[in-house]
Amino acid sequence: MKRKILIAIGVLALIFIVGLIFFFGFSTSPQFCRSCHIMEPYYKSWEASKHNKVSCVDCHYPPSGT
Repeated sequence: MKRKILIAIGVLALIFIVGLIFFFGFSTSPQFCRSCHIMEPYYKSWEASKHNKVSCVDCHYPPSGT
């Protein structure tokens, strides 16, 4: 019985960690920025620009260490 509980907790922890990794990856993507309705014109402008291979967070996050 104890082993089943530990396995269940381990599986849930693994699912949680994978979910966090996925959410972090998605939250730094341009598609996430686009999810806010006021960002749509900016997303379209970015998408049509020559910088469309650069993620939003590459320019719109403060440099690390500050």
